Amino acid sequence: MVKKGDIEKREQLSKELELLDESISDKLDNIFHIIGDVFGFTFNFWYIDGAEEGELGDLSKIIDRRYDGINVESVIWPHECKISEIDPVIILQNDELGLSETIPKRWLFEDLEVIKKEIIDGKAKFELEEVKKKKALAAKKETAKEKQEKLAESIVSKLTPEEKKFLKLKKNTTALVNKVK
Repeated sequence: MVKKGDIEKREQLSKELELLDESISDKLDNIFHIIGDVFGFTFNFWYIDGAEEGELGDLSKIIDRRYDGINVESVIWPHECKISEIDPVIILQNDELGLSETIPKRWLFEDLEVIKKEIIDGKAKFELEEVKKKKALAAKKETAKEKQEKLAESIVSKLTPEEKKFLKLKKNTTALVNKVK
């Protein structure tokens, strides 16, 4: 049953929610600008998918109290910022985190300088991991090439002089490898 003060109470709660949403959106705006600064893109605004023209949208679409992150996949970034092309990824607590998909909810409660440092450090860690992966792949390719060359040398060593002459090969095993390919 509705009581005498319920309407006023509802209006007061609505005003408090509006102020809280404004505070959260301001903090998210600051976080998004930090991400843009660190990853080299700028943007003028953002909004939540499904928002009315000129409105931010429903924050409950991206903030879920049961989940420790903020789902920014529902955030619409104007084309100028090209966040989808940049795909900002950091290493945070030893896990890759795509900042175009989710950001930690705790960032809403932390100082912007702490967040910025975490993003900068996480970006550096991710870039270092990418370099390590590329080096490991290059080393793997080099090992495969060395194995191939050793196999070619082994094959050539077993050929008779006549077979070598037929292949017009003296000591160049690469030519044999290329012919086999």
